[in-house]
Amino acid sequence: MNTLFTKYNFNELKAYKPKLTINSRIGVDNFSTSGYPLTNDKGLYLYFVPKENDFINTVIPKPESNQVKVTYFNIFTGETKEEVETYQMFKSYSSPWKGQPFVLIVESV
Repeated sequence: MNTLFTKYNFNELKAYKPKLTINSRIGVDNFSTSGYPLTNDKGLYLYFVPKENDFINTVIPKPESNQVKVTYFNIFTGETKEEVETYQMFKSYSSPWKGQPFVLIVESV
């Protein structure tokens, strides 16, 4: 966890609560299937995913590059797995470490 706290300044992060209503209702209602991430409002999103979740659904704004870097961070070993992929508005991610909690980091490229 020290690696994670060293790389990212958690004092600059806040909860990100997107408005996910897809109908014409107006308001501040928020729906989330997997919790809310922390963000720096500059294209960085960190999700803690408990071991009880088989996957996590994310909803983030589209980056200008249409690309995101996805990093899976193992909270016990510090191991990471990274990939760059094309942005999708609604995206599901599964842990590469089945049955273990992890941090999912999604960053605009």
